[in-house]
Amino acid sequence: MKDEAGSHLNNEENDSMLDNAYGEESLDELTASVMLMARLQPAAETTDTVTSYDDKAELETFKNRVKTFESQTVQCLKYKETCDDLKPELRNDKDTIDRLLREKDKIQSDYFKIKKEKLLIQHETQLAKKALESEKINILKILLISKRN
Repeated sequence: MKDEAGSHLNNEENDSMLDNAYGEESLDELTASVMLMARLQPAAETTDTVTSYDDKAELETFKNRVKTFESQTVQCLKYKETCDDLKPELRNDKDTIDRLLREKDKIQSDYFKIKKEKLLIQHETQLAKKALESEKINILKILLISKRN
């Protein structure tokens, strides 16, 4: 974009001009206006063109992105190695957990068997006590009858 004197503006000045010129318009309207201005602006061969970005800054940004990517790749490889190192330990831990769960199930099963046996013994004991009481009552009845006669 050119200012009123006809000289090229830098990106910051372009942004400022657009903000001032199109303050309340929506983004779609602004985009349409910028595209229209680009079509209407004469493309004279005598006009000096200035790049609207800094090649050195762009290259530096690209280099920094590559370094970041390489750093992240190395970090991912280290994480993968760590995970690979941990796999046998996790497998052993899983085996231990499985063994402990089987032992827990067996102990629980044994507990319920013992509890069931205890209940059966208590029931049988109660039946035996009732039978003994009944037998005592019968003997007492017989003794009372025999004394009366």
